[in-house]
Amino acid sequence: MPLKHYKHALITLLDARRSQQRIPRTHTMWLVSSIRAALCLLLVVVLASHREPAAAVTLSTSSRWIVDPAGHRVKLACVNWPSHLEPVVTEGLGRQPVGAISGMIVSLGFNCVRLTYPIALATNASLSALTVRQSLLAHGLSETVGGVEVNNPGFLDLTLIDSLKAMPARTLALPAAIS
Repeated sequence: MPLKHYKHALITLLDARRSQQRIPRTHTMWLVSSIRAALCLLLVVVLASHREPAAAVTLSTSSRWIVDPAGHRVKLACVNWPSHLEPVVTEGLGRQPVGAISGMIVSLGFNCVRLTYPIALATNASLSALTVRQSLLAHGLSETVGGVEVNNPGFLDLTLIDSLKAMPARTLALPAAIS
């Protein structure tokens, strides 16, 4: 749309607001959707200009800082990868291979993952003894079982606790993994 259309819609909205008139719905909806589209485009541009990920390193602490083997401070940019919802299965395993998901995390500029889990998994032996397959089927997620079978077959017969323990080893694309 030409700039004059944006300008006209904005002037109409401001004039209506000043005079306490009802703002025409078409102008409001059009301007809101245009602003939303512009913000999405800006987000895509920002995410596309991410920095290259660092090589995998062993991290440690020095006083209050997280440091690499050379003693340089490391800034962690973490993302949550949920596993705490009712099935207690890491989200996305039925949609894409773990390597593809972790690759996407790295491409977005993150260098660590916080793998969330419910405390009941550590305190309830019967819950932690369930396999991924059993948990998904118990929650009526048979379609997800098929997706995991295709994308991440090695996870289906692991216990829930073992599937969480296996995640760091399967996300080798990440430079640092924090759980």
